[in-house]
Amino acid sequence: MSPDSPPADSAARLALDRPAAAPRAVLALCSGSGRQDRDQTVAGHPTFRILRDELTARGFAAASWDDPAHYARCGPDDLVADAEAMLDRVERALPGVPVVLVGHSQGAWIATRLAARRPSPTGLILLAGAARDGRTVLEAQHRRITRAEGWSAAATEATLAWKTTCFDLLARVDASPLDPPAEADLRASLRAVLESHGVHENDLDPIVDDLLEWEWRFILRHDAAAALARVPCPTLALAGSADLQIEATAELCATRDALERGVSPDVEVGEIPHLDHLFARAHSAPASEYETGGRPFDAAVLERMVNWLARILPPHRQP
Repeated sequence: MSPDSPPADSAARLALDRPAAAPRAVLALCSGSGRQDRDQTVAGHPTFRILRDELTARGFAAASWDDPAHYARCGPDDLVADAEAMLDRVERALPGVPVVLVGHSQGAWIATRLAARRPSPTGLILLAGAARDGRTVLEAQHRRITRAEGWSAAATEATLAWKTTCFDLLARVDASPLDPPAEADLRASLRAVLESHGVHENDLDPIVDDLLEWEWRFILRHDAAAALARVPCPTLALAGSADLQIEATAELCATRDALERGVSPDVEVGEIPHLDHLFARAHSAPASEYETGGRPFDAAVLERMVNWLARILPPHRQP
């Protein structure tokens, strides 16, 4: 299917997997950044298909969907509106079944916003989500990844110098899709920053193209702590200690603090040893953690999720 050709019926973008018996709950999976399909395929790993299979084997229904960004340019409000429409479909398909929202990586902010907007979510699970301010998250991510790649401290800081200047420019611009004149102006400004820092000519356009994606502007402007404080339901936040994308301990502490200052009645966080950003068992710490780790959504994270669900869900009665 072409990324530019969405199916005529939006239901064709939805995967809703069910267990053999009546489901204990349905978990709605919100994917991370990029043009994600319903399986959130990353480096060849169909991560959400794996997660749906594991959840249905444990008695839960699981839903995920092709993001609209899989087909065309869109912004953060489009993703939230689309996720709400998909949730409506799921609830109509499984009336009366408790709904638990699950967000992975950048999908955590979508799930968080949905939890605050929906009438009565049963629970919220945040997997490898960030809660600190965007600049802190991105600068820490840069240092973790370059350290894993074996960069020198000098090379790391030199690259971070132009990145932080670019962040200053991006943070001034709304995360909505840019019209052509605004995109051209921002492109020229970003290119000038890179040139002033001596970035190689062959690298300029790929770097600028990446920085023009709306996710950078959203991360730099989004107030994750304020959004978490509005979550009205029990919440579980998990992260892996070997994650190169986020600092697990710091993000989990910030998540817990924001939730406890808000209205969530039940907050649980957990750092799971040796798991990476896809919750695969990390065998090494290379540049491409996705390609050398084990199977995504290791048994350790699934056990933690299922135990929490058993605690917060109402008693299950077979029909």
